[in-house]
Amino acid sequence: MRVLWVVLATLWWLESATAAPVEDEVIDKSARAKQQYEEGHFEEALQLYRQAQIEAPEARALNFNVGSALFKTGDLAGAAKEFDAAVAADDPKLKAQSFYNLGNTHFQQQQYQQAVEAYKQALENDWQDQDAKANLELALTKQQQQQQQQQQQQQGQQSQDQQQSQQGDQGQQQQQQDQQQQPDRQQQQAQQGQNRQEQQARDRQQEQRQGNEGRSGQRNRMDREEAEQLLDALRDREKQAHQRRQHATQAYRGQDW
Repeated sequence: MRVLWVVLATLWWLESATAAPVEDEVIDKSARAKQQYEEGHFEEALQLYRQAQIEAPEARALNFNVGSALFKTGDLAGAAKEFDAAVAADDPKLKAQSFYNLGNTHFQQQQYQQAVEAYKQALENDWQDQDAKANLELALTKQQQQQQQQQQQQQGQQSQDQQQSQQGDQGQQQQQQDQQQQPDRQQQQAQQGQNRQEQQARDRQQEQRQGNEGRSGQRNRMDREEAEQLLDALRDREKQAHQRRQHATQAYRGQDW
C-alpha cells in the first residue's frame, strides 16, 4: 500500500503543479497555456508554451512548463529533456521541482539509476520535500530489483552461452573423431569387401570341386558299366566259342572214317 501511495503522490504533485510565472512579453501566452493545462487540455497548453518559448528561449520556467505538458501527453523523453534544462534555474524552488519532475520522468521510464540521482538533487535543494524522499526510497528499491534481474539474466545468458560452447566443443570433437574414424571405417569396408571376394572365390572353387567329383564319379560309374558290358560280351563270346568247339569235337567223334 505504501508503494501505491508513493506512486500516486508522484502523479498528484504534477496534477497540482501550476505554470511558473514568466515576467516578460510572453506573460499572456503563458497565462492562457496555464489555463489550458489546468483544464486538462495538455496539447493546447503545449502549443502555447512552445510559442512563448520561441520568444523567451532562456526562460527556465518555460522549460519546466513545457516539460510538464509533455509529461502529460506521454512524451517522457521530451519531458526529461525540458526538465534537465530547467534544473539550471537560479530559483532554488524551481530547481528543486525540476529535479523532482526529472526524477519522476526517469522513474516512469524505469531508468531507476537516473531517477535516484535526480531525487537526491531535489532533496539537496529542498530537504523538506517528503515526496522526493519517499520516491527516492522507492527508486532505490526498484534499482536494486532491476540490478538483480539483470544479473540473473546475465548469469542465464552466460550459462546458455557456456552450454552452447560445450555443445559446440562436443560437436567439434565428434566431428574430429568421425574424421579420424573415417579411414578406419573405409579400411574395414575394404577388408570386408576383400573377405567377401575371397569367400566368393572359395565358394566357386568348392562348387567346381564338387562338380568335378560328380563328373568323376559319373565317369567311374560309366567305366564300370562299360567294363561289365564288355565282360559280359566276352563271356558270351567265350561261351559261344566253347559251344562251337564242343560241337565240332562231338561231330568229329561221331563220324565214321
